[in-house]
Amino acid sequence: MSQSKIQLTLHRGVEGFADIQADWSQAAQGQASHFLHFPAWYGAHLATVAEPQNLLFAVARQDQQLRAVIPLQQAKLKLGPLSVPGVSLAYANEMGLCDGLIPEDIDLPVAQLLAELKRAGLKFRLFKLDCISQSSHAARWIAGSQLPNKNSHVTKFLDLSAGREQFYAGYSSKFNRNMRRKLKKAQEQGEIVIERYRNAEAAAAFDTFLQLEDSGWKGREGTSIAQQPNKLKYYQALIQGFSADGVLSVNVLTLAGKPIAAQVGVQINSTLNLLKIAYDESHSDISPGYLLIDGLIAEPDSEHYLSKVSFVTGVDWIDRWKPQCEAVKVAYASNNWLVDSALKRYLSRQSAPQPSSHNNTQQTIAAPA
Repeated sequence: MSQSKIQLTLHRGVEGFADIQADWSQAAQGQASHFLHFPAWYGAHLATVAEPQNLLFAVARQDQQLRAVIPLQQAKLKLGPLSVPGVSLAYANEMGLCDGLIPEDIDLPVAQLLAELKRAGLKFRLFKLDCISQSSHAARWIAGSQLPNKNSHVTKFLDLSAGREQFYAGYSSKFNRNMRRKLKKAQEQGEIVIERYRNAEAAAAFDTFLQLEDSGWKGREGTSIAQQPNKLKYYQALIQGFSADGVLSVNVLTLAGKPIAAQVGVQINSTLNLLKIAYDESHSDISPGYLLIDGLIAEPDSEHYLSKVSFVTGVDWIDRWKPQCEAVKVAYASNNWLVDSALKRYLSRQSAPQPSSHNNTQQTIAAPA
């Protein structure tokens, strides 16, 4: 039996988002594998952005059921020296990734989406899929379209699937000694505990993160979330959205009952995506952020087992953990022969960075074995 026809509709801005949010959230519960597949990022963005009407959502329905949501934005897109009217995947976050909720079993050609955008009267010359990782729904969606593309950067993660003992077996004896030394030094100052919060409790624990972040150099420079009203409003909306969807996670490391590090993340099944990390700089000699990461590494039979911790971005500070890297790329589709020609010249001159490879052969906090 053939599938029923896919119906595409476009929803714009705050009102359009409100029309689809409940159905989108319900669809994500069963099909999401990444925090960008939930509506929370986009709701927070719409609540704080200056021009919410530039954000629109392509919604695919089948038998009146919402199946896919592709968040888009209208903007001038740079192509070398050119600036052309374009439509791109919505970049509604600061994490260096974009995606949409696009299940594998849906038949939705890129050409069908572009045709719908033109029918709706959108004037664009370039379609850009920016910041899509190799494992993203968007990358899988365009795999058969042979769109021109280039690598742009990497996203980094730790594979914890083999459990704690095997994970640390891949590190040098010096690395393991150093982790044991830091943990011992911390334990000499008091009991070390990880407090794990989910959803509504995590939303309340977000205040602890804000205080820790504001206590350090970001607070002194006025760049902490707490000292930027619009950014604070954004993250409060984000926290509320992920909490409602049941995927919000906040982990707090305490020393003698005092919080010294905190992580804000989204946990989907056994994968934790870290969005924000903060620590008390007065305890930098014991590396609270690293001790908190260490505390997440558990054996598969543990109730706190995680198979993967994603740092989402390609930040350098995490390289000490020898993370694995996944390529992130940019893909294009032109809507004009002149732009198509410029696109080919632009891509031919690009020398895109290749993902580096860190080979890691790799709950009360315990020292590495």
